[in-house]
Amino acid sequence: MGLPYTLKHLEIKSCDMLIKNRMKWNLQRLTSLTELNLWGYGGVDSFPEEWLLPSSLTHLRIRGFGKLTALNGKGFHHLTSLRRLELHLLEKLECLPAEGLPQTLTALTISGCPLLEPRCKEGAGFIFAIYNNLIDWIGRLPIQMAKSEIFPCLKQFSLRSCGKINVALPIAFSLKSLRIISCNMLMENRMKWNLQRLPSLIELYLKNYGGAVDSFPEEWLLPPSLTHLWIHGFDKLTALNGKGFHHLTSLRRLELYSLKKLECLPAEGLPQTLTVLSIFGCPLLKPKFNEGTGEDWPKIQHIPNLNTDHWYAT
Repeated sequence: MGLPYTLKHLEIKSCDMLIKNRMKWNLQRLTSLTELNLWGYGGVDSFPEEWLLPSSLTHLRIRGFGKLTALNGKGFHHLTSLRRLELHLLEKLECLPAEGLPQTLTALTISGCPLLEPRCKEGAGFIFAIYNNLIDWIGRLPIQMAKSEIFPCLKQFSLRSCGKINVALPIAFSLKSLRIISCNMLMENRMKWNLQRLPSLIELYLKNYGGAVDSFPEEWLLPPSLTHLWIHGFDKLTALNGKGFHHLTSLRRLELYSLKKLECLPAEGLPQTLTVLSIFGCPLLKPKFNEGTGEDWPKIQHIPNLNTDHWYAT
């Protein structure tokens, strides 16, 4: 490709012939290229090839590679500047590199990769390295891997629509933000997450869970470091569990969305540290918020910023 050396951003979308001839790109000469977005290709089962991508990359997005089953570790080993990796709509992707991904990653997003699941290759090597050597995962990790962090810089982690992932979560002490969206099996095994290990985790976003849960969160499920908690689209949730909030002494912001069956707030009330409470799409709670008369009003009247689809007050 005859591209200028100063190019910083490159997006290639639905160009089968161009991607088929990718070994002729010679991207190494583009020393300013920091962001690469590849979208829509059905002719490769392992990607990227060794030295295909320039070492200057900081952000890589791979989307809609219909036949991709594995990421090639040799194609990542030289990407020493990579900070953000996004994997979207890779329906046949089964595993991540046995060698792991670059330790420089600070943000990792996986969306629409239904076949990804924790697994070990023959021997003891942990192939699903994205989970930062989760030492609880069935006890099959090598000791030396379990005692170190694969991604010591990871600060953001997102999982969306990953149906087969069940108990594994990233154990990176540096993690600050965690998003879990439409991962029912993972949510069902939430008591195995052990988020207490993540002393830096301040934001937790949980969305779209259809499993049987009438009270949430369970006691000590969430880490005391949390400052911002979203709960969105829990179809069967009827009550918030006060015991799951009592230790959240840093919580400043709580957002509740589309909880159609949520009937009440905790009898014990919500943390006194809250400065923002947002409640939208929770129809059974509406009549309980009337100022002065609603039964839940005393539980929230201390919160400076109250936002709901019933009224808005600051």
